[in-house]
Order: sequence, then structure tokens, then C-alpha cells
Amino acid sequence: MNTLAFAQAPVKKVILEDFTGTWCGWCPEGTVIIDNLLAANPSTFIPVASHNGDALQIPDGAAIDAGLNVTAYPNGAVDRYLFSGEPKIPTSRGKWSAYFNTRKN
Repeated sequence: MNTLAFAQAPVKKVILEDFTGTWCGWCPEGTVIIDNLLAANPSTFIPVASHNGDALQIPDGAAIDAGLNVTAYPNGAVDRYLFSGEPKIPTSRGKWSAYFNTRKN
């Protein structure tokens, strides 16, 4: 019988993909929310910015946005999890903190 033993229990980390762009007027507000989450949860929160339509966009950026049905900016995918009552994975910035707290537990 194989048994795995850990000296310490693994810590759940939560990823937020922030769909953003330098052209986006509302996106700085999303950045403030991200900064606050990171300050309060430095060991469990992993933010990733996914730019669209600007010089920071990666080659697959548009395909990722299309695949996740990103239709507004900023939007965020918390652990790429579809939360109950949501029509799609990316959600508005006003829900990121609550959804982070749901996923970290």
C-alpha cells in the first residue's frame, strides 16, 4: 500500500484571471480590488492579468477571451469556476472578493 505523507497540509491557492486592457476605463478599479485581495491574502491569492486589444496581449489572448466568453472588461475568472447563478465563468469585478472567499475555503 502506498501512502503519501505531508509534513504540512497543502494550502489552497485561488487564481483570478483579470481580463483587462490598457484602453479600458473601468479596469483600474479592478486593479484596486486585486491589490486589496493580494494585500489581505498574499499566500493564497494569485492574480493574472490577461490583456486584450493592446500591446500586452499574448498571442492566444483573444482565443482565451473567446473560449471563456469574455464580453465586458474588466471581467475575472476565479479558478475558472462556474458559480451558482452565473451564466458564464467570467464575472464582474464586484463579485471577485466574495468568489475568492468562497474558493479559498
